[in-house]
Amino acid sequence: MRRDVFQAIADPVRREIIGLLAKETLTVNAVAERFDLTRPAISKHLKILNECGVISITKQGRERYCEIEAKTLVPAFMWLDQFRNLWEDRFDALEDYLIQLQTNNKTMSMSTMDAAKDRTLTIEKTFSAPLKLVWEAWADPKHIAKWWGPKGMDVEVLEHDFRVGGNWKYKMAMPNGGEFITEGQYTEIVEMERIVSSADFKPMTEGVTMEMLFTANGDKTDFVFNVIHPTAEYCKQQEEMGFYNGWGSVFENLADYVQQI
Repeated sequence: MRRDVFQAIADPVRREIIGLLAKETLTVNAVAERFDLTRPAISKHLKILNECGVISITKQGRERYCEIEAKTLVPAFMWLDQFRNLWEDRFDALEDYLIQLQTNNKTMSMSTMDAAKDRTLTIEKTFSAPLKLVWEAWADPKHIAKWWGPKGMDVEVLEHDFRVGGNWKYKMAMPNGGEFITEGQYTEIVEMERIVSSADFKPMTEGVTMEMLFTANGDKTDFVFNVIHPTAEYCKQQEEMGFYNGWGSVFENLADYVQQI
């Protein structure tokens, strides 16, 4: 059978042997030790490579040494090189497409944010505590009960399944003897970065989405709290009902609490 360089490189084991011998000359035994194959199988591959002229095998004493014959590989390199420009052009086109796709997604994201802007109320605050502590104050139910809700109001954690798809539900006793129920479901959690949840604060607020953003700032934590409402009208109504005073009081509680953890 006629042997050529293309037959030599057609098999993955032979390609790996070529790669090994390109770095150093090895004995037949040393080549065989690099593979989880039988000695006869490796010998067969070496025989084909030798017959193709890709390697030479010389005997020195009791050992046989395998050495690469790099010049024999030149025809294969020349043949493959003709496809290089074709693939480079395709990779360039792919890169351009991905850049355009990223730009479009960014534009869509910004458009979505702009569309929700008139339905969103935002509070920004810096807590004098490391990010890990502030995050745990949101993630661990034993902490939630210590700071959630206005000052002086006791909080009972009925449910707190801190995972995507998990539900949370808290109960607060009102001064008039009634109960104030807050509940929702986590829709996105990015560790130490972002929490997104649906939320209902019955009977005052329903059908909103809360987004909490956390950023480390040295030994402090920068915090952004967004509440997205179903409509701009409902958003304005919630603002007029005391959104900033109410949540401002809650986050003051949190600021005090993280100093004690």
